[in-house]
Amino acid sequence: MGKRGPIAKAQSSLHGRSKAQLTLLQGEDFDPGEPPFPHQAAEWETYWSSPSGNAARPEDRPAVERLFKLRAHFEAAIGIASGEPKVTGSTGQMRPNPFYATALQLEAAILRLENELGLTPKARAALGLTAAQAGLTVQQINDRLETEVKPVAVPSWTTGGNHEASAPG
Repeated sequence: MGKRGPIAKAQSSLHGRSKAQLTLLQGEDFDPGEPPFPHQAAEWETYWSSPSGNAARPEDRPAVERLFKLRAHFEAAIGIASGEPKVTGSTGQMRPNPFYATALQLEAAILRLENELGLTPKARAALGLTAAQAGLTVQQINDRLETEVKPVAVPSWTTGGNHEASAPG
């Protein structure tokens, strides 16, 4: 047992999910079509021309459409709630507009999809879509992951601190 947990196994003895191998996913050139709502045309074009959009494949289009629909619904819910922030409850009490709660739920779903599609800085870093990683090939990254830690010999000290290198000269 190492100082901070078990000593890692050599890469050659790992199997299954433990192996660190990266595979470069190639995007496909395809026509993404029109956005779900006409007012989203600029954002739609921005997404599909971004590194995340360039890595997308045709089967990703439904998730992207869902994201844009959720964004439109979020904007509508916030617009309604902002227009009338307080409403009268069933017993006559004042309470926050329920569209705020709807907007929060939509925002959580939007964030999950943005992370899956690589639209946040952390998600882009995890997907390898950052500019810092652009210079490395997948093979170079895999080579770095596969290097084994080799033990290094170090000189030992004798009891009492007497060592040839430390003797005053």
